[in-house]
Amino acid sequence: MTAPSAEKHLVAELAERQMQRRMVLESILQPKTESVQRRSECTTAHRYIAISREAGSGGTEVASRVGERLGWKVLDRNLLDTMAERSRAPRHLLEVVDDGYPGWFFETFGCWFNRRLVTQARYLVHLKSVLQEVLQKENVVIVGRGAQFLLPRECGLAVRIVAPEPYRIEQMRARHGLDYFEARKMVRRLDAERRRFVKQTFNQDSNNPYLYDIVINVERCGLDGAVELVVAAAEKLLFQKR
Repeated sequence: MTAPSAEKHLVAELAERQMQRRMVLESILQPKTESVQRRSECTTAHRYIAISREAGSGGTEVASRVGERLGWKVLDRNLLDTMAERSRAPRHLLEVVDDGYPGWFFETFGCWFNRRLVTQARYLVHLKSVLQEVLQKENVVIVGRGAQFLLPRECGLAVRIVAPEPYRIEQMRARHGLDYFEARKMVRRLDAERRRFVKQTFNQDSNNPYLYDIVINVERCGLDGAVELVVAAAEKLLFQKR
């Protein structure tokens, strides 16, 4: 095969892979029918709280404390262990996707260099399956990963934890022993990765307040206050409907 022919073949195969990837993602995230969208009652036995957070805002800590208060299981990085076992994929390959939307190089060319690379579509298939299975068994608090877009919206509480950037930079600096500029770089990088993941995967802007039931400024109310607000909202919006 000549060089130009090989190049055309590569481009065609990459295009086909991208098309297949998009079809899989659309099948996972396809919108509900109008009749389902109008349904307001949750038909599952259990409930979830999805915690979205800005980097350095303390969202992970809020999720942990909310889980303790309610006696609910908290799903964060431990989700990868279950997904790795289910998919038989090495955990470190799942982390490539889990840390944020994979770079264009891995998404486009990764399969050519590593046949075991976990694509975004494969990751979402297993993520959705694991979340649905857990929700059938117990109430859960889920940190990040766009859980509210993968699970029945009427069965959960969507929470966004935010704080002004100077506050978050200081928290990141103190937590990781970084100087100001390193902490600012980390905050902005994580924010960009998480926002890109939500945009590319779910076609949503994670900064849109209308995606959430409550948005909490941690600098204003503190971690304890944030926990109280989430618990109160859960009791009001989830439990009183049952």
